[in-house]
Amino acid sequence: MGDNFRFFRNANCFYFPCHETEDDKEFNCQFCYCPLYFFPDCGGRPTLRGKVKDCSQCDKPHRPDGYEHVMTRLTRYFEELHVEPQDETKDKSGQNKPIGTFCWNELMTSDCQGARKFYEDLFGWSISPMGSGTYLVARAGERPVGGITVLPAAAPGSQAVWTASVRVADAEATAKKALELGGTVIVPPRDIPGLGRFCVLRDPQGAILHAVAYLADQESDGGESKP
Repeated sequence: MGDNFRFFRNANCFYFPCHETEDDKEFNCQFCYCPLYFFPDCGGRPTLRGKVKDCSQCDKPHRPDGYEHVMTRLTRYFEELHVEPQDETKDKSGQNKPIGTFCWNELMTSDCQGARKFYEDLFGWSISPMGSGTYLVARAGERPVGGITVLPAAAPGSQAVWTASVRVADAEATAKKALELGGTVIVPPRDIPGLGRFCVLRDPQGAILHAVAYLADQESDGGESKP
């Protein structure tokens, strides 16, 4: 396989090259669809047409080092999303959900306080900072139900979005299985210090999902959740 996962040139594609380039021999087709499109801080050169992000003049993912650029941005972005819970939330958050079920929900928004007021009024949630940081934890009664975190420096056209995580026994095995089933691993399995490991997947229809394996799962026999 060599470096095929970093650089792939498909000169037989009807649209090749899909962006202007000085040397099509250096044109990287690895990302036909840029995984950073919905990210506010993509590092590219998008323009705004009405409310639509236009990337037709950006060749960042199609450069020879496009893979490194995309993976660096994705890794940094998703590492910022997974904040280690403090003791007060740890026993009542996603770690007590059965494997194979949704274990955490998170809102990424440029207006955390506006979102806080909206959801407190809408659902009666109690939303407060976790420790001294900016990460907000939403609770229904005493039960944590999700988090609210700020989008990195917003780019024109970026929108707030809810993301969901599914609890798994093994992040590596889940990522491998996703590939076998025709999915894509956007962020390979990596550590969440003090919490476990996670990966970010895209299903064959294009939907993005997080998979999280907590330390308790990795330490238990057979990957079953502990009571």
